[in-house]
Amino acid sequence: MGKSIMIGLLKKLKATSTARRQCYQFKPIIIFLLILYVPAISWADPGSGLITGVIYDADNNEPIPGVTVMMLNGFAGTSSGVDGRFTLKNLSDGRYSLQVSSIGYETLRLDSVIVDGNPSKELSINMIPKAIPLKSITVTPGRFSIMGEEAVAKQTLTQQQIRTMPQLANDFFRAVSRLPGTSSTDFSTRFTVRGGEYEEVLVMLDGLQIYEPFHLKDIDGGAISVIDVAAVESIDLMTGGFPARYGDKMSGAFEIKSRQVPPDQNRFSVGISLINTHAFAEGKFDNNRGSWLFSARRGYIDYVLKLAGADDNIKPTYYDFFGKVQYQLGKKHSLSVDILHAHDDMKVIGDEDDIGDTLITDYGNSYAWMTMWSEFHPRLLAQTVVSVGKVEHNRYGRAVGVFGELLDDFTARDNEDFRFVGLKTDWEYEQSDLLVLKFGSEIQSRNATYDYLNRDYLYDYISTPDSSYIQFTGIDSVYRPLEEAGVRFGSYLAGRFRVAEPLVAEIGLRYDHISYSGDDDFSPRINLAYNLGEKTALCAGWGYYYQSEGIHEIMVGDGEFDFYPSQRAELRVAGIEHEFDSGIRFRVEAYDKLYTNLRPAYRNSFDDIEMFPELENDRTIIFLKDRSSRGIEFYLKKDTGGKFSWWSSYAYAKVEENVDHIYFPSEDVSAYYNVTIPTPQDQRHTFYLDMHYRPTNRWQLSTAFQCHSGWPYTGVVLASESTPQGTVYWLQADEQWGSRFSPYHRLDLRINRYFPLKKGRITAFIEILNIYNQKNVRKYNYYLRLRDGRINFSKESENWFGWMPSFGISYDINF
Repeated sequence: MGKSIMIGLLKKLKATSTARRQCYQFKPIIIFLLILYVPAISWADPGSGLITGVIYDADNNEPIPGVTVMMLNGFAGTSSGVDGRFTLKNLSDGRYSLQVSSIGYETLRLDSVIVDGNPSKELSINMIPKAIPLKSITVTPGRFSIMGEEAVAKQTLTQQQIRTMPQLANDFFRAVSRLPGTSSTDFSTRFTVRGGEYEEVLVMLDGLQIYEPFHLKDIDGGAISVIDVAAVESIDLMTGGFPARYGDKMSGAFEIKSRQVPPDQNRFSVGISLINTHAFAEGKFDNNRGSWLFSARRGYIDYVLKLAGADDNIKPTYYDFFGKVQYQLGKKHSLSVDILHAHDDMKVIGDEDDIGDTLITDYGNSYAWMTMWSEFHPRLLAQTVVSVGKVEHNRYGRAVGVFGELLDDFTARDNEDFRFVGLKTDWEYEQSDLLVLKFGSEIQSRNATYDYLNRDYLYDYISTPDSSYIQFTGIDSVYRPLEEAGVRFGSYLAGRFRVAEPLVAEIGLRYDHISYSGDDDFSPRINLAYNLGEKTALCAGWGYYYQSEGIHEIMVGDGEFDFYPSQRAELRVAGIEHEFDSGIRFRVEAYDKLYTNLRPAYRNSFDDIEMFPELENDRTIIFLKDRSSRGIEFYLKKDTGGKFSWWSSYAYAKVEENVDHIYFPSEDVSAYYNVTIPTPQDQRHTFYLDMHYRPTNRWQLSTAFQCHSGWPYTGVVLASESTPQGTVYWLQADEQWGSRFSPYHRLDLRINRYFPLKKGRITAFIEILNIYNQKNVRKYNYYLRLRDGRINFSKESENWFGWMPSFGISYDINF
């Protein structure tokens, strides 16, 4: 059968000459290092002005650490230290506007802060404490706030950190996958949450679910996300206990909000890296009543492969663009229109091991939605979203190979089309400081078409005393057309109560109806937050989380034509969070999750990264009784706005499945096991350590280390049988997921160099993934050979990414 796409790409790279590969790998990096070290005098003088100050609590005159200080008309930003002091350096002469914010205080805006070359006067800023509104209290366990406007000390990852972490293609999905409770592979930007599957995470952009948020889906489900980090304002990741507003997913919610353009700002950015090129622009109009932003990217892995000496038989390409226009209709209404489109193609033809392997894929994602925010009363807010979207999958493949006396020859075509039109509304009523009500509903009309065709070309091996040859005997065809249509309706009601001064509870109920599958699901959920003091809080949650089978998710290639009932996860989670006086944040959470009413799991025993995994001989369909996921997570972070910041996490997790039976399609055999086995996502021990060092405003050094237990895999053993003609040997699968790879670990490094300009800056970076070139095993290939009259059984490993350099440069300008 067909080889994995990723391995095919690597083989093409290996086919180039050693000298050519060395030139490609090292010469551009050497030149780029010289760029990083170009003296600052080569660029426009950014200025030497300073803005310094001390931030105090207006009530007790005590300094406040961890306050975010952002320049509204520039690129600078920092946080106050433990003594409340902050400094913004390398500023040109002019007038600046600052925004000063911290949880528990009113946000301040300071206009006309003057820098004129003279020694600056130290600012003295008094922040007025304010009670945190009931609706702003975090009652959701497992919530991570990323990139938003919260104080730096309160954020899990700041904008600066997420944009300077070592990560392939500047993909924030990969950065998020380093948080406790998440897991991903080197090849894929998808991540799992607390032992769930990839499809169990809800991904939303500006209130709309994005069904296929990844490019290059032939590479382990998606190698790059379809959303540019430049267009992102904030992210909320909820790994457990997410409220009733989020439905039809069992493991997590990943809510992305696009940028809100600051007043009087027009900005343009363009950049190029080893993976793609991007452009981003944003601005205001009509006296700041309206704003617009646009981002676009084009990947050119195909060009990189050409530089590396690969031929034209491999052409992976992708592009995406996102645009938003927002307008303030009046004091109480605002309207925005969003458009997201992503497209990718993959073409792979042949390699040296096959007579001919061909894969041609074409994927498209298109979404358009309009959002209206309304304030009907100071205590009554509403958000309404009208949306339309289309998701297309088109795959064609042919594999031809000779294996001993056998000729394997097949073609396959898989075309899928999913379309929807939706209306969603969310309401929030703040009755008092003791009660907030949230309610809403969503209706979506969906239809999906499937067109699946598989042809197996059959041959016999003919042997005569004079010759041996292969004779064509016929075609075995499977054609599976299917069309489905229906409606998905969901509604929820949640109330947040201040039970007592330290205790807040949110109780919610969600109802989901799926017409095409006949599901009617009720999901009760409870979350509690108990304040033990100003810096310590307890959170706990319990709930049911249902997930129906999507109208576009029927496994037609595996012979399925009907929908399975909704799956259910019951979650219990509790945790505590504390902030020490030193600025260190500490969090620990424990969870217990039980999955029931599960659909079959479609897996390949030896390699999931295949052209058409459903046609491989190692395809298995696992029928499950239930699945359990239990674990505990520890998280530490220190970032007080100084030169050095770090965070670290450790997680212990155990994810197991109770198997009823396994069906092997290639043999048309079912084996009844009635056993408990680990899942492919069973990652028992995980440790992350990330460090950022900023010696000056022009340099940023970041390292990321990770280490985790090896994933389970299905091994292969040598079997034999004595016959009258002699002993017959063959390879057979060992216990399903009964073996483990050796522990995985790697260290990544990234260096950012900033060149400030009078109205912008240039950013250059170089990064190296797996800096010490650790050989982390991805899979094993097994061989049975006859040598010197003896049977020899051996295995060879294929690895995840080795030492991988990358670099890029971008230019930002305010105008």
